[in-house]
Amino acid sequence: LNTLRKEVLIKLAEALADAEKNAGNTHELNQAITIVPLEKELAGQSERAKQLQSADAKKRVSLAFEKMPDHQFLALLDGLGLDQVVLPLLGEGVAEKTALLKDLGIAVLLKTPKIMDDQLTKKVRRLVTKEMNQDGFLIGNYEALHLLNKTSSYLEADQSFNLFNTLATRALKEWGIGGGVLSPELSETELKEISEHSE
Repeated sequence: LNTLRKEVLIKLAEALADAEKNAGNTHELNQAITIVPLEKELAGQSERAKQLQSADAKKRVSLAFEKMPDHQFLALLDGLGLDQVVLPLLGEGVAEKTALLKDLGIAVLLKTPKIMDDQLTKKVRRLVTKEMNQDGFLIGNYEALHLLNKTSSYLEADQSFNLFNTLATRALKEWGIGGGVLSPELSETELKEISEHSE
């Protein structure tokens, strides 16, 4: 897994260096990104989760953006071996950028804000009713869970749900969440145990 992550990071660094050289714009280099192995996500019973768990599944890599990247930057992701990209739901041009990634064969989850006041809740409520061809949502709080579990969308919980045992994963499943990011404090043994004993 570390070798795979290293290969993806090297390809991404090379693509970013080329973009900086060609455009002279370092804005793309300042994007906040996180690479997370999808094996740390919990398996749900949705079609998406079943695809991720197929017996011959290779190691998978997800790239998450905290701020919305531009079209040119997203085009650089082609051929890097990414399986999934997480974009901010409230980012500018989210529908068009989702379509671009889908055309590249990359699955897209839209991430809700971690903290939502009344105004943000109204924006999220409006956006989740629009069809943007996403593969699902990465939710960061219980308000987003309340809004989205009424839809038929695939849902994953981000690290703010602090999944650290099978009781927590069982609760997520009961709430209609198909996957989640396990707590980074868990040891390799604990990660394996939770993954093997979660439905």
